[in-house]
Amino acid sequence: MLQEFLNQKTVYQGTSMKEFGFIRDLLDHNKIPYKYKTTDLQHNSYMGHLGVTRSLGGNWNSKETLLYEIIVNMDDYENAMYLITKEKK
Repeated sequence: MLQEFLNQKTVYQGTSMKEFGFIRDLLDHNKIPYKYKTTDLQHNSYMGHLGVTRSLGGNWNSKETLLYEIIVNMDDYENAMYLITKEKK
């Protein structure tokens, strides 16, 4: 399992559902395999019920409570990043 973790790299991490969907569609279209994770920032065990979100500035946008992450194999990383960068321009 550690070997698998070391052979992967994140191509997107953020709170934009639009960008998350765009990148997943782009990877699907180009047949680049990926995995994704979502983390609920309001109920995360690190931030959860400790009042941390309030202390992060008070302007916490309730619409952006999910953190999205897209992960590809190391062999596909450069190609994925090239496609993402090219399409964002």
